[in-house]
Amino acid sequence: EDAVAVNAELVQREVDYVECNVVGSSEQARHGEAICLLGGYLSAVSRVQPYVDLLTSTAFHVGYVGTASRMKLAINLVLGMHRAALAEALALAGAAGLEESLTLQVLKASPAYSRVMDTKGEKMLTGDFTPQARLAQHRKDVELMLQLGERCGQTLPLTSVHRELLDRAISLGYGDDDNSAIRRAFD
Repeated sequence: EDAVAVNAELVQREVDYVECNVVGSSEQARHGEAICLLGGYLSAVSRVQPYVDLLTSTAFHVGYVGTASRMKLAINLVLGMHRAALAEALALAGAAGLEESLTLQVLKASPAYSRVMDTKGEKMLTGDFTPQARLAQHRKDVELMLQLGERCGQTLPLTSVHRELLDRAISLGYGDDDNSAIRRAFD
């Protein structure tokens, strides 16, 4: 909603504003593999498109100012759920006497595959939670998702459970660690 407020101020000054949210890791951004979500008037988006093209080969004009931030929340909701589901599956596998590393390998070859398994699976197995994106930051995003859902009249029951898992991991001291540390919520 900050983007909407900034845009309202700039419109009064006859200045076009384009909201640009980058989706992807720092490494993906460095390699031009992140995507950009653009919100704003089409005429303004068209003017900045050549600069956006320098950053990424994939950009989406998702609507007016404010929609890019909302779209990023939807993307982060799915990514967070994928991490939580992977963490829970590995915990179940371990508790059931299955080798977690083999479980990850099988999951990657199965219809359940998600790129999250590539980016976060080994971190969950080894416990190397060197931060790429902090768990506490994702917890903040989850709160924004729930607030947006409330404003829109949309219940988000899975996201509410996800928040509880993140709170558990944070209470165990993993807030400043990588968001894959959600795995510790299942210990």
